[in-house]
Amino acid sequence: MNSLVYIVDMRNLILDHESTLRRHLKYADGLQLRTKSKVILGVIQFKRQKVASLESQGNLQILSLPSNPLRMARSLRQMKSSDSFVNLLIAGDPWESAIGAYLLRILHFKSARIQIQIHGDIGNKTWIHQRKTNLLRSFIAIITLRFANQIRTVGIAQTNLLISKYRVPRTRCRIIPITSLYWTDSFTPSEVFSPLPAIGFVGRLQSDRGTAHFLELIGKLRRQNLFFSVIVAGEGPERENFENKLKRLLPRENVAFLGNLKPEEMVEAWSQIKVLVSTAPTESFGRSIREAIAWGIPVWAIPSSGVCDLQNEVPERYVRSLDISLSAEHQAEIFSELLLVEVPLGVRERVVNADKRAMEDLVESWVELSS
Repeated sequence: MNSLVYIVDMRNLILDHESTLRRHLKYADGLQLRTKSKVILGVIQFKRQKVASLESQGNLQILSLPSNPLRMARSLRQMKSSDSFVNLLIAGDPWESAIGAYLLRILHFKSARIQIQIHGDIGNKTWIHQRKTNLLRSFIAIITLRFANQIRTVGIAQTNLLISKYRVPRTRCRIIPITSLYWTDSFTPSEVFSPLPAIGFVGRLQSDRGTAHFLELIGKLRRQNLFFSVIVAGEGPERENFENKLKRLLPRENVAFLGNLKPEEMVEAWSQIKVLVSTAPTESFGRSIREAIAWGIPVWAIPSSGVCDLQNEVPERYVRSLDISLSAEHQAEIFSELLLVEVPLGVRERVVNADKRAMEDLVESWVELSS
């Protein structure tokens, strides 16, 4: 009998189905290598989603469920009667996906265990009060986290806040970092964007990612007559407003907007960025700041759970805390110091090796839970 491990990841499939599917396919291959018996990693999606055209590939099985409850029940009964046994449900978030996983367990897979994955810093008060929907989600998480067999978190600081806020036992939390680092030890850019040293901004362009703070910092550095360029990799609802304001602070030729880039497409940007600035007020893990260190780029970031964890892993001179309230003169001094910083290969490899271990740890957690 085949053993099935199903991921219920509705929210991430809607937000970014391409990278989500690539990540799950990598997990499926790792799971297949780790187990002796036939184990299939499946992704459950609903046909009302825009990604209903996804097809199974390799060790990854896509189960498209009709949104009609009666038809959904019929599809699940057929799956239950097949030569397969679902013994683990993985919820990609503690909200929609967790509720979906619980319903599947109650209705059809009664012996299945549930792992809830938490990527955001949902125990952080700043995150909770950023939006009304976040406050609602925090109340939902209070309920869903109580019934999880295991809670997968991504960092120490995030886990501590989670335990304090939601009163979940530490023994049910397992820290496994996000596994999405793309790195090579050498690369030459095909075209140099600007001869000036580049500040990088990587992430979604919206207010809760600190776009206003980033503009404030750029304004302070310009008032000190510093010459630099800015490379922005990301998209979001504030793209037009953010770009217009940035190009009023700097000459237009010194600003480059690259849009959303796949990890392998980011290589060109990483090869030219000299300092990565992160102004996100909450960051549970900080994929971009870790990727910057892997590429030898120093980081200047507003303190968050992810930033604090990284500062505990590598010397703090490579990950400087950003206090946006400091004077323009003080900010310029820190920026000038960061331009002289070279992240040694040993520190870079430490981050890369931690990323490689993370996928093995995640697969191991699934094997243990499903055994």
